Amino acid sequence: MSKKDAITKAELLWTLKVVRSNLSYSSCDGLKDLLQAMFPGVIPDGFSMSSSKVSYLISEATGPYFQDMIVTDVKNSASGFSLMYDETTNKQNLKQLEIRVRYWSDAEEQILVFHLKTYLMGHATGEDLSRKIISALDESKLQLQDIIMLGSDGPNVSTTVWRQIDKAILDNRGPGLLDVGTCTLHTVHNAFAKGLAEYCGNLTELAVDIFYWFKGSAARSVDFQDIQHKLGAVPKKPLKHVECRWLTLGPAVERLIEIWESLKEYFLVFLPKQQPKDMFKPRYKRIKTELQRPEIKAQLHFLKFLAATFAEFLTFFQSEQPLVHILYDKLHDLLKKLIRRIMKTPSVDAVKDISNLDVSIVANQLENESMGVGEDTRRCIAKLKVSERERMYLGMRKCYQAAIVHLQKKLPLTNKILKNARCLQPQNRTAAWSLESAKSLSRQLKRNIDSDSIADEWKVYQEEAIPTDWSQETQENEEEVCMKRVDSYWGKVLALKGCTGNCKFPQVRQMIRIVLALSHGNSDVERAFSISGKSVTKERVSLSEASINGLRATMDGMRLYGDRPEMVPVTKGLLSLGRSAHMHYMQRLEEE
Repeated sequence: MSKKDAITKAELLWTLKVVRSNLSYSSCDGLKDLLQAMFPGVIPDGFSMSSSKVSYLISEATGPYFQDMIVTDVKNSASGFSLMYDETTNKQNLKQLEIRVRYWSDAEEQILVFHLKTYLMGHATGEDLSRKIISALDESKLQLQDIIMLGSDGPNVSTTVWRQIDKAILDNRGPGLLDVGTCTLHTVHNAFAKGLAEYCGNLTELAVDIFYWFKGSAARSVDFQDIQHKLGAVPKKPLKHVECRWLTLGPAVERLIEIWESLKEYFLVFLPKQQPKDMFKPRYKRIKTELQRPEIKAQLHFLKFLAATFAEFLTFFQSEQPLVHILYDKLHDLLKKLIRRIMKTPSVDAVKDISNLDVSIVANQLENESMGVGEDTRRCIAKLKVSERERMYLGMRKCYQAAIVHLQKKLPLTNKILKNARCLQPQNRTAAWSLESAKSLSRQLKRNIDSDSIADEWKVYQEEAIPTDWSQETQENEEEVCMKRVDSYWGKVLALKGCTGNCKFPQVRQMIRIVLALSHGNSDVERAFSISGKSVTKERVSLSEASINGLRATMDGMRLYGDRPEMVPVTKGLLSLGRSAHMHYMQRLEEE
């Protein structure tokens, strides 16, 4: 490597470090002088770094390099890809449209999810989003007809986008989009919200009020800490709950239960004596009213119990690994679990489709004492008066009913693709129904997969001597058992060769790669917004669209190398982009 290339390599590696660690661009100003002071005589004269240079190295070198790497990998897959998208208002007060691609990678032999394009927009109607999605494909040189599905969070605007993109694909003589419903994570979260609207919704406001009572006030925090010491409790602070976040209410409520006696002592005894002026504040009045309600402790325990049920599902399906093959079973299990908490078992077992079960029929409902409300809740209820118990049981029943009805209406339990995708589960390989499911699935994908060949290959697959460790769960440590990725299992199965040395399951291979690329939820995009929020901060509101795309592509690309900048191979292509970055930057500015 020449001296010039070695200098460019050093500059690129530092750029990768800036992206990986979310360092500010201004932290690069004066870097050369600092390094020379640290390592006298070691830093070559040609090395330079500044806030402007790191900016254009990201937007014109590392970003395009990783973007091209991913797009090439998508094209080589030749089995199509799913697009997930969502938009939100960022720190720049602009609509930020995030588009991510999900596909089977031949290079990694598994499903990958990567950044494709970020757009900054003023308006975000269905038509605007459709145009940007098509534009992202054109700029990336990906084929419109290769889109398998569109993943979104489910608002009405997404229906317009789905319809317009599907029409564009059909006009291009493509097979059209596969429909597996909108994001089930949003549906499940909204069902939880529907239940809270019927009962225990007041606890959401209580958690927020208590958190913000202490937030920003060192004096109040110290007073509360002193009271906890006085009561012999370990000092703990209230946790923040954000209503639009999926998993914050459960931990916030659990913390309120842990510090309950300290809260009562502080708000009902300490403040009236030591800070009587605070008693006239609206927030204090709301907190005091809630703390004095006799059933409040029982409600907190019920909400903790209910939140844990929904959190289990929401946490599990926020994984990036392919989970579409178990989505139907998990949705069915969640709905059935909630129904069984208020309905008699015979009435549940008598219905073939639980989506049609009427949970309002009193004769089929469990008695109050048999409802599933959690043991801690029941112990608290036992201390209440009869009228208070009846009122609380009625409220909890309404909460369950509201959540169940919403799930029954919105969950895609009639979706044939999701139902048949269960045959991909390794444990269902020898099931009698898996053969018919595989054949039906091949037809539903509308991708020129021969169902007769699928039937022949699937029979061979059922009889194949597959090692059990290919699909068994792995023990990471004594506390945690990790489920093996299903794409890892299928990668090994599809790599099996026949007697002629060719792929043993060519049609099954094509089907599996398509199905596993289907999205099981929109958490990939939601996670991207969280990551992007660390890049587009209040101090970086002037970042251009090119800079944001460079940051996102670089950060995603480094995941292939364990998020370690020093492990990224600085190839000739990357060096070339690094050397020409300033020229491309100036050209872009002139065009803009």
